[in-house]
Amino acid sequence: MTVTLDLDNGLGLALLRCGRDGRQEYNKRECSTRALASAGADVTSETVRFPAGSAPLLNDQWVLSLSHSGPWLTVGAARVNRRRTCLGVDVERYKARDFDGIGRFLAWPSRSRNEAHFYRRWTLAEALFKATGVEARRWFETLDGAAASAATSRIRVDALGWSWRVWWPALVANACVCLVLGVEQ
Repeated sequence: MTVTLDLDNGLGLALLRCGRDGRQEYNKRECSTRALASAGADVTSETVRFPAGSAPLLNDQWVLSLSHSGPWLTVGAARVNRRRTCLGVDVERYKARDFDGIGRFLAWPSRSRNEAHFYRRWTLAEALFKATGVEARRWFETLDGAAASAATSRIRVDALGWSWRVWWPALVANACVCLVLGVEQ
């Protein structure tokens, strides 16, 4: 099963149900190609590369982010338009977890102990870390606060010289996916 979404002009997402088996490289390449195609990239003339310790790469016009959880693999793709752009994606399958303990460890308020809030916050934190590295905490409070008051599964926040867009698309019943795109203004 593969789901692809064209979230916005130049922004795409693909989710693939697969295992972590001998086909892992093929699955990463297939999911990356589908995410790029859903974002509008011409993927017929170039090959996605997977450097060790780095995000997948197509060329200097696209940024990619990849995440695994259980049987799920997801890849986000975004076009870079002459501005610093960062992208992060995270997928977490629902399973029994110590919501209270993890929430306390991360110093989250008690509202994160609700399963739906927990997974939205968890995937937001992971996607931000993938997008920004050590700067993730700098943005988390601002985006998390906006998400808590949002009535939809999409938010936009302009802060500290960056424009952030965050999506939690409902792709499957047993996992939460979060895509974060930051563009320097």
